[in-house]
Amino acid sequence: MTEVSHSKKNSIPAMIGAGVVGIFAWAVGNYTGFFLLLPVGLAAVAGFLLSVLAPKNNKPIVPASAIQVGQALWILMGLLATRSVNSLLIRVFVNFDLRLIEPIVFLVFALVLAFEPSIWIVASLAVYQLPSLVINAIAFVDATPNTNEHKALLVHIVFRAAAVGMMIFGLFKLHKDSTAEVSAAIGEIERVRTD
Repeated sequence: MTEVSHSKKNSIPAMIGAGVVGIFAWAVGNYTGFFLLLPVGLAAVAGFLLSVLAPKNNKPIVPASAIQVGQALWILMGLLATRSVNSLLIRVFVNFDLRLIEPIVFLVFALVLAFEPSIWIVASLAVYQLPSLVINAIAFVDATPNTNEHKALLVHIVFRAAAVGMMIFGLFKLHKDSTAEVSAAIGEIERVRTD
């Protein structure tokens, strides 16, 4: 009975939080339109695949990985879409375009986060995301409202902030779960020793 009342107590703030996030997401989606659709779609597909492929114990960090995989793929697609097919093939296979290195490294780190989460991977991604968030925020303030640039920058800001928040939450949840597992194992050892 106590468990049910505790669950109800926690569900009210969660419902309020979900409502606030929902309203915010609706407002961002309403303003940015198509600019939000592609990275959200890529993140959703990545989230599905990572939830199936990543180890079960890593599930709390999968959303942070998925949103960053979606963002990295969106950046890569943007870089590749701004070139013609002929010049793209020449640049990639003959004269590698150095601008592709950053999103590729970002993508690799985001994928590693789902399969081998650690404080070092989270710190590395945070060191990438936080300065990028500041740069995007400055550019967003300087951009003309209701332009494609302004909308794309807002999506980047939202994705970067969400990624950092999700990484912190996921890392704490992983730590909490592993601490609980260790405590349970110690309790089992103690029980066996006393029997």
